[in-house]
Amino acid sequence: MEPMDPWYKGFRGHIEKPSAKEGGVSYTICGVIEEVNETTLRITELPIRKWTQDYKEFLESIMTGNDKIKDPFIKDYREHNDENTVHFEVILFEENLILAKQEGLLKKFKLTTTISTSNMHLFDSEGVIKKFDTPEQILDEFFHIRLEFYEERKKVLQDNLEMELLKLDNKVRFILGVLEGKIIVSDRKRADLFVELKEKGFTPFPQKTKTVQGVVAGATDDVEELKENSETVTSKGVHASDYEYLLSMAIGTLTLEKVQELCADRDKLNEEVDDLKKATPKSMWTKDLDALERELDV
Repeated sequence: MEPMDPWYKGFRGHIEKPSAKEGGVSYTICGVIEEVNETTLRITELPIRKWTQDYKEFLESIMTGNDKIKDPFIKDYREHNDENTVHFEVILFEENLILAKQEGLLKKFKLTTTISTSNMHLFDSEGVIKKFDTPEQILDEFFHIRLEFYEERKKVLQDNLEMELLKLDNKVRFILGVLEGKIIVSDRKRADLFVELKEKGFTPFPQKTKTVQGVVAGATDDVEELKENSETVTSKGVHASDYEYLLSMAIGTLTLEKVQELCADRDKLNEEVDDLKKATPKSMWTKDLDALERELDV
């Protein structure tokens, strides 16, 4: 398995990896500091978990004018920070710059932190707190669980797309039936139209309803919904909501142009269904990861 190393979006410093990675390890997170001239240093990144305000206080603690220290190390500093970037210019004595370079600029100016990838506690796949010693152990724990969810996701997506395809087919049939005079929608009772649509084989897509067994004490919304649906049932057991997706189309849209538009949508959906059928849970996951990398601009 490829090692999982720490990474932070937008971080401009560098992360020092250990020479050998056995179990959980500590990484050194380094900020960015560079020499401008004999008396000036520029700091353009702080290590992770070190905040700008805290760092300003550190610089002031080693600066000339601080009565609490006998030997100030820097003369002054200027800050050009904004909400997205760090930019300090540090002015110091020439001899002190030499000393800082000998000690190491990152160390002298406290521009390193460490993070550990061991002793991590989180919920496992069963919802139980578990200690993980490495990031790879976490991946092992959840990889197969996530893959199973991609299998479920594929089924849900395919069912939804096929349902939309069926709706489009029914809409095309309905509009053509109206245009050819085989289905009359004007000057007639809606209940009779519901029955005709059922007899002609149009697929019902009922809105979500509650059964009598599903109504509980105090659930007034459920009772009202149940009453409403019971009032819209025809003598032949057809609910008004079964064909609302057809009858809700405005008269002005029952045209050949609309049929062509729906057919184009249907062709596009057919392609999506075909692509989804060819996909595997692994390929779907990989596609999502590729999209994530593009978004993160890795």
